[in-house]
Amino acid sequence: MAGLVELTEQHREILTKIGEAGAPLEQFRLNGREFGELSAAHLIVFWPERGHRPPSIYGGGVAPGRWYLTIAGAEAVGVEPPRLRLA
Repeated sequence: MAGLVELTEQHREILTKIGEAGAPLEQFRLNGREFGELSAAHLIVFWPERGHRPPSIYGGGVAPGRWYLTIAGAEAVGVEPPRLRLA
């Protein structure tokens, strides 16, 4: 985690709230510093409304305009990896 030595309880709470479904930008307006730290540590990523889906999004990530966990962010809070489904 570049620049981030240890996750605080606030960091863990944010990562847990984002979860696999992601979270809208407005939900965390008061946590700017924490989001900056989590983003710099590559634990979360934002998918802009008019941008391409970031390849580092963990899991489904189906809607732009939301924050998503990266694989490292999911691992940091113990989210189980999605099961591989073969058709």
